[in-house]
Amino acid sequence: MSPSLHDRMFGMARLDPCGPRTAGSLVTLRLVFTAGAYGIDDGGALKVATRVASDWGPPQFGRPADQGYVSVSTSARATLNARFDRKGFIRPWKPCVVIDVSDGFIAPGEEIILTYGDSSQGSPGIRIQTFCEEAFELRVLVDPFGTGEFKRLDTSPTFQVIAGEAKRLVVVAPSTLVPGDPNRFLVKVEDCWGNVANDYRGIVRLRAMGNLGGFPAQVTFDGSAQGCLWVEGLRVLSTGSHRIEAEDREKGLLARSNPIVGLEDPTAPRLFWGDIHGQTGETIGTGSIPRYFEFARYVAGLDICAHCANDFQVTREVWQELRQTVRRCYDPGRFVAFLGYEWSGNTSAGGDHNVYFPGDSGPLHRSSHAQISDQGDVEQDRYPISQLYAALRGTNTMVIPHIGGRRASLEFHDQTLEPLIEIASVHGIFEWFLWEALDKGLRVGFICGSDDHTGRPGASYPTFGYFNRGGLIGVYASALERGAVWDAMRRRCCYGTTGERIVVWFEAAGTAMGGETTSSGAVALAGRVYGTGPLDLVEVYRGRDLVYSHPVRPAPAANSRRIRVMWEGARSTLRNKRTIWDGRLVVTGSAIRSAAPIAFQRPDSGVSRNGPGEVRWRCATFGNRAGILVDLEGEGDTHLAIETPPAVLQAWLHDLARGAVSVDAGGVGQRLWMELVSTVEPAREAMFSASDLPPLPGTYAYFLRVIQTDDGRAWTSPVFIDYRPTAEP
Repeated sequence: MSPSLHDRMFGMARLDPCGPRTAGSLVTLRLVFTAGAYGIDDGGALKVATRVASDWGPPQFGRPADQGYVSVSTSARATLNARFDRKGFIRPWKPCVVIDVSDGFIAPGEEIILTYGDSSQGSPGIRIQTFCEEAFELRVLVDPFGTGEFKRLDTSPTFQVIAGEAKRLVVVAPSTLVPGDPNRFLVKVEDCWGNVANDYRGIVRLRAMGNLGGFPAQVTFDGSAQGCLWVEGLRVLSTGSHRIEAEDREKGLLARSNPIVGLEDPTAPRLFWGDIHGQTGETIGTGSIPRYFEFARYVAGLDICAHCANDFQVTREVWQELRQTVRRCYDPGRFVAFLGYEWSGNTSAGGDHNVYFPGDSGPLHRSSHAQISDQGDVEQDRYPISQLYAALRGTNTMVIPHIGGRRASLEFHDQTLEPLIEIASVHGIFEWFLWEALDKGLRVGFICGSDDHTGRPGASYPTFGYFNRGGLIGVYASALERGAVWDAMRRRCCYGTTGERIVVWFEAAGTAMGGETTSSGAVALAGRVYGTGPLDLVEVYRGRDLVYSHPVRPAPAANSRRIRVMWEGARSTLRNKRTIWDGRLVVTGSAIRSAAPIAFQRPDSGVSRNGPGEVRWRCATFGNRAGILVDLEGEGDTHLAIETPPAVLQAWLHDLARGAVSVDAGGVGQRLWMELVSTVEPAREAMFSASDLPPLPGTYAYFLRVIQTDDGRAWTSPVFIDYRPTAEP
């Protein structure tokens, strides 16, 4: 195909070699730019940009033996000065390699060659982004005249990013079923980065853990399943909790499904799972809107989904495509799709809020047209958010504030429009947002979402060290239909998790999560928790006060030599939240038998040994927590010293026998601690009934918080109780 007139004038680019690349792999590749008829004059420049959503390894130019090294050369008589600029172009193509031309020029037909991951001096290569993409683009832009105005080439090279080899099995099953009713479950295979390993072939054996039936003893992946197989015929044969175990013995892969709860009451509401927060390549993410919803339903196994793109990039054409896709994807009884967008005003004007409609139509009131050239409907913009509220008030619309790049402000809260707030996503865990809402006396429920930018709603994994795993919303609804799900969310009969399908039910004063009631005496508390892993904390709060903690962890033996070292928190409530905890534990008086990571979310984080008495790690948190589990050998007294950038901590082993030792590390809930733990695994399920007597008359918010040992978390929406004690006679 002959080049366009534009490229004949400005230049062309190609990759050598071309072809697919494996997600997360280290590679060497050459980008060759050939100057067009204009050439590049002295003072001109070339840029090669990647999308903000990509975690393509950061290029560097000064360390030839290290990862990410890029060399630059030219056939011309000119000096090239190369650098990496994270804000080098216009969103969503901000990260750029910038090459300035000086002391000469690039004539037509002459070349500039960028060798990414140049291995000639020892570099292992540059890392391909860790998620799949049909056409990953290295966008080439040229300023041939030195004016500062860059022109995009029509021939910017692309390549496919494909999944790596199978590293884990995943089983996704319905969380609640009426005994005897037929259903199905999903078995899929992922690489180490969470991509579906679509080339996987193998036999997966299936086993019921509990009273289940109706499904085969094994399934075969022959390549046609693309790493993702739905298994029909599942039946729960009794009440209580059950699970499915899947195993590929040849490859050593083993997985256990989320809990499946057989309902005692066939008329009880069912638990449905959703991810109602994410966007695609039409704005700042990757992939397309139709593929986004297909992934949600068929690959993530979601019941509910919505797409929320930054409004200042949503053209009228994108809005129309989104409406049509939502209408087409809605399948009552199988899959619920809602229409939505993200009102993306600056924090001072309200910050990020997702706007949802109960069907597939609704007005698009943007915060601005910042990146939309068509200004034909600019009169529909609403800024600040108080103007948006005024436009939506009295309509059946739902607005949910969240913490992303532009943190939401609750100063503008409208109770009629905002029944829920989002407290976890790929941006981190924001319990401080929960407390802020309760401190203000707001009657809001708590949910989580992904805010995924990688085309993986409902199965969103961390990327480039700045994001966590995405969250989910669990909704208790009478049916998987728009009206029933919408009503349950409006009533706050829902909760959020950090991505795990933890089954939780909570009542206070006989009222289900999200409800409102009155009480004149002790408040009865009741809850059920079915974890996806061992439980660490099951707690009931009355506002900020912890009023009940259910015992789930066995107490450590007096002579225990198993230590848990943990860190948690975030640097800020604003955009740059990441806290770096890279550090070490030094043990004297004993040797370290083993050290295993706890809740490390990325494969390139990890734990390493440095002799018999030292462990090192690389890890970051965003409001979440992580740590290491250490087993010591020997019988003498032992000293433990932890060093991390935010804090240091020291203790003797005998000190830990009296309880955990911790240090506040500032920031937003940053804390470092260590404690003795039992070698017996904690329980995976908890059921409790308790009571609490509020100290004074007033309105109180009771909610249940669950934390697993793998840091999987759940927060129920509160029950709001107006407490007025009976006057004594």
